[in-house]
Amino acid sequence: MDAKILIVDDSRTVRAVLKRTIQLAGFDASGVREAGNGLEALTALEADGADVVLTDIHMPEMNGVELVQALRANPKFAEQAIVVISSESTEERRAQLLGLGVKHMLSKPFTAESIRSVIVDMMKVQPS
Repeated sequence: MDAKILIVDDSRTVRAVLKRTIQLAGFDASGVREAGNGLEALTALEADGADVVLTDIHMPEMNGVELVQALRANPKFAEQAIVVISSESTEERRAQLLGLGVKHMLSKPFTAESIRSVIVDMMKVQPS
């Protein structure tokens, strides 16, 4: 089973690196979609859903924390699997996001193995 993954980051380069890392981790990239901020992510999720959302924190328009809050406030996405990938890893931010129901936080730079590990954990699937 392949995962539908939504990458949310304002950096086109980071999105490309994440997509490639997902491929290197053994997942089919055809299920990967991208959004440049939280507002674009909400639109993409409404249109097609996702098994897992990988999001940065710092973005224009709607940041990652606001995205998580919006998803948790919407009954349709209240249980959405969310992984935060950010260079910000303070204990306060970690506690805030875990309190909002984020299950995993990865620090940049990330590895293919760490991406694979969180997707497998969130989806309970193995890459093809």
